[in-house]
Amino acid sequence: MGFDPRRLAEIIVTGPGRPGRRGTGYRVTATAVLTAAHVVLDGAAIAVRCDAERATEWTAEATLLWYDTAADLALLGIEAPSAAPLSPTRYGRLEDVGAFIDAHTPGFPRWKLRPSPAHHGDFAVRDLHHASARIAVASNRRTGRLEVKVSGPRDTPESAGSPWEGMSGAPLWAGEHLVGVIAEHHRAEGPDWLTAVRLDHCLATTSEPAVLARLLGLPGGRSQLESVTAAVPEPATVHTVLPLIPEFTGRDEEIATVVAAARPGSVVAIHAIDGMPGVGKTALATQLWHLLADRFPQRLFVDLHAHTPGIAAARPTDVLAGLLIAVGVPPSELPESLDARTALWRARMSDRTALIVFDNAAGSGQVNPLLPAAPGCLVVVTSRRHLGDLASTPVGLPLKELPPHEAARLFVRLAPTTATAPAEVAELVSLCGHLPLAIRILARLLTKHHRWTARTLITMTRTKLLTTSAEYETIATAFDLSYQHLNAEQQRVFRSLSLHPGVEFDAYAAAALTGLPPDEAEQHLDDLFGDHLLEEVGDDHGAVGVPQIRYRMHDLIAHYARSRAGTEPIADQAEALDRLVDYYRQAAATAARHLARHTRPVREPTVESPRPLPDLSDSRQAAAWLRSERANLLATVRQLQENRRPGPLAHLVASLAVLPRLDGPWMQSISLQHQALAALRELGDEFGQAGALTELGRMLYMVGDGARATGILDRALEIYTEYGDRLGQGNVLYEIAVLRHLTDDYPGAEEALDRALALHREVGDRLGLANAHHELGHLRRRTGDYPSAVENQQTALEIYRELGNPVGQANALNQIGRLQHLTGDTEAAAQALDQALRLYDEYGNRGGQAYASHELGRLHLLTGDLAAADAALQRALEICLDTDDRGGEAEVLNSLGDLERARGALAAARRRHEQARALSQRIESEWDEAYALAGLGRCDLADGDVPAGSRKLAAALAVFERLGAAEASTIAAELAHLEH
Repeated sequence: MGFDPRRLAEIIVTGPGRPGRRGTGYRVTATAVLTAAHVVLDGAAIAVRCDAERATEWTAEATLLWYDTAADLALLGIEAPSAAPLSPTRYGRLEDVGAFIDAHTPGFPRWKLRPSPAHHGDFAVRDLHHASARIAVASNRRTGRLEVKVSGPRDTPESAGSPWEGMSGAPLWAGEHLVGVIAEHHRAEGPDWLTAVRLDHCLATTSEPAVLARLLGLPGGRSQLESVTAAVPEPATVHTVLPLIPEFTGRDEEIATVVAAARPGSVVAIHAIDGMPGVGKTALATQLWHLLADRFPQRLFVDLHAHTPGIAAARPTDVLAGLLIAVGVPPSELPESLDARTALWRARMSDRTALIVFDNAAGSGQVNPLLPAAPGCLVVVTSRRHLGDLASTPVGLPLKELPPHEAARLFVRLAPTTATAPAEVAELVSLCGHLPLAIRILARLLTKHHRWTARTLITMTRTKLLTTSAEYETIATAFDLSYQHLNAEQQRVFRSLSLHPGVEFDAYAAAALTGLPPDEAEQHLDDLFGDHLLEEVGDDHGAVGVPQIRYRMHDLIAHYARSRAGTEPIADQAEALDRLVDYYRQAAATAARHLARHTRPVREPTVESPRPLPDLSDSRQAAAWLRSERANLLATVRQLQENRRPGPLAHLVASLAVLPRLDGPWMQSISLQHQALAALRELGDEFGQAGALTELGRMLYMVGDGARATGILDRALEIYTEYGDRLGQGNVLYEIAVLRHLTDDYPGAEEALDRALALHREVGDRLGLANAHHELGHLRRRTGDYPSAVENQQTALEIYRELGNPVGQANALNQIGRLQHLTGDTEAAAQALDQALRLYDEYGNRGGQAYASHELGRLHLLTGDLAAADAALQRALEICLDTDDRGGEAEVLNSLGDLERARGALAAARRRHEQARALSQRIESEWDEAYALAGLGRCDLADGDVPAGSRKLAAALAVFERLGAAEASTIAAELAHLEH
């Protein structure tokens, strides 16, 4: 299980010369307490205070069972008052994905001390402190120590002892997993940094791993540790367009207050709108958005998701990422830390006039880092809580229910037939507690049932015997009435939809949840929409083969529906979710087959009951479906991980490997593959691990981590070889060839491709043959063998056309266009590249769009159309930054350097080449670094500095000659010309 506060212990050690030494521990089993070794060594007596700050608090003497001074870890033995067994502790192994992992560490630090001589003789008692923390994952790998960022007191004198004394031994939790033990205050880094011992490292390095594992309650030892990875967050969605609310009524005083503050040049003004659910906070913010459009040229709206069912409240770091991207900061230039993002956001907004709405805030702590700090900005925040701790003093706008006359006016606007029945309208809005959300639901219910009168609606509402004083019950009155007027099957569908792990859904997902055919499910969705229990969402243009109409539940209605669903038998709920998971697995697998990079090896084909699927008969439809369902698929993965269902999780993630090829980001997919690997290890599925390792290796080399990719791909090849799977071996050898190509090992790449070609011929895998010929052509181009390169690309193109693989065709055409460019046939090159880009655009392949745009930019540069070259290269760079394609980014930066030199802007050209050079060094691409060096040399020559330019060109020539790259002959000719 995860952290249990009843098992936390304060360690109190007495001994000669060291009275009252304090620390923290955690009962990992019924009789063993985990803590730091330095706390308990050399103590004459050790006491353990458990269940602290509770009526059931108890203290026991402890004995030292085991310790390791090098690791600073110890286990104490105790006898608890109760012999009842404890649930097993869940331990985690940190994966090196992402920079930080959110964590928490509870303990008894010195700064939480309070006088209490009644406890433990003369010693004061320390209150329990739960410290939120961030773990620097990649810190101190060799020593097994973690750097942990916490937030502590600010008023501790520098000369005083550490405020964190007493936290030594505290458990470090990442989610539900115990991953380490706090060792000490890392004072050299400042007041907010602690160090911790990694449990996985200790289990790997201690001289007594079996003893330690037994005492921890890990009979399987280190292999039993569960994988813990940092969630790779996506930037929050920032809206710049909001729909009007035609029936908006009232709030004149609040509107006047905000409008008065929205004068040009005023200091930053913050208006905090708070109130109960359904009172109209978001509606007021939206009305202000439209009323102030002429005063604020830039308007930004962000939902902070404090009360959105199934979605965690937005993290300030993710919101700032979305805001910074919205104001023009490239994703690759986003700072890592919250403080740095806040500083950059405030700097970017310092001279802007903007209206910023933060809707649905959890509290002041979530909002404070998001606030700009300059004149010209008006900030509106909505929350169910009173925001009393905002860093800047806000103008409070607490919303109550509407005044009776405004509530009645709202009702009549929504149900015009009641205009002649003012008394009944007054009674109805009173029953709604004058809350706008409840008023809307009842008014729309009345307009749906044409034979009803206002008196009928009053009578039916009063039979529920609901009051208007409590916020949830008041809104539930309206929900109950709408719910009761559904038939039994509609009610079942309504309840089932609330089980969906995502935010929105279509008829196929609804069919899976309810067990109905899609057309019946679609009818139910339309009926529920008509009853205003669902909202329509989606793109009016739609996606080919994907239903254009999608639905969502308002968060309050979703809460209500879940409370209704909670009365269903657990088995029925589980069965509904199983059907949904099966649907997403089958649909994702079907879509992935059209977009997969390789033919996937399968040992034992699974036979599943087919479920109704949308039309996914070609690549375009498959890509459209994956894009529309991306958030739902990721939400399903999270749910499977929380419910510890490794089989479906691994199967679904395998299909999601195609996602980064569509839109990126690669880092998110790396995290997903780590989850799949952990699930496959839990299942003991070594063959399945080979597939996940192949995907992980590919993603790692795409983000420039060639060293880790090499080891991972080598392991995948070993597994496929052990199982005698030639298809899998061919796939991995292809990825190894690409990796070697990217790291400039051309002979090694060709050797791997030759082996891959032979294996794919043996098993008759046409897709594998096309891929290998395409990559071989790419490699031959790099080495200057243009005739052979063209031949390989033409072979690949023919096979891709035979297979009906449009993206493969685009890849081959892109390389053919580049070869034609290099051999001087610019007209044919332009045709091939335009054809490739059209295919990439048609299927939304972001990586391909970047490659083709880059080649077109190079071609325009050659023909002297500098404006067109700039547009194409800028598009390529933007996509590379969005998708984490660092190799592509380095190439485009060098091409932009060539463009700036052609314009005569030598300073800008040097800056681009230096950026490319620095990036190529980080990703260990000698070819890109040599090209950047040659570009810098050409800048020197253009500036008249022939000696410096010649030296740089000569250094680049040496690298290209060693690599066997075609660029060597071009640079050699340049140097020869300079000598004459």
